[in-house]
Amino acid sequence: MIARILDGRGTVLGDRRPYPVALVTLDADEVLHWARALGLPEDRAELAGQDRVRELVAEVVERADRNYAPPERIRDVAVLGAECTTRTGELTPTMKIRRNVVRDKYAEVVDAIHDGGPPNSDK
Repeated sequence: MIARILDGRGTVLGDRRPYPVALVTLDADEVLHWARALGLPEDRAELAGQDRVRELVAEVVERADRNYAPPERIRDVAVLGAECTTRTGELTPTMKIRRNVVRDKYAEVVDAIHDGGPPNSDK
């Protein structure tokens, strides 16, 4: 269940940064079902800021990170409050992440993580 709350549209950004960070989005159907069962808000943007959601995402990332050397491991994760779409420009028509668009759009979020601020974004 834990891994299913992510929709697979996340990306890792770390080029010219002290360490890699992940930006992930939530699967609307799965996370809303889970949130409803736990009495959490059912709005995806609100859920992105919930500690319990961040804990679940951190568990998923931690498990995936076991396959990488320490310098390659993700140090922090921002849970985005909106999905990446072709309409908003973050995805190509073939559903691939446009890393440069995501990097630019969420630069403040990534900067905040590297500056020790809160990593979550409700964008």
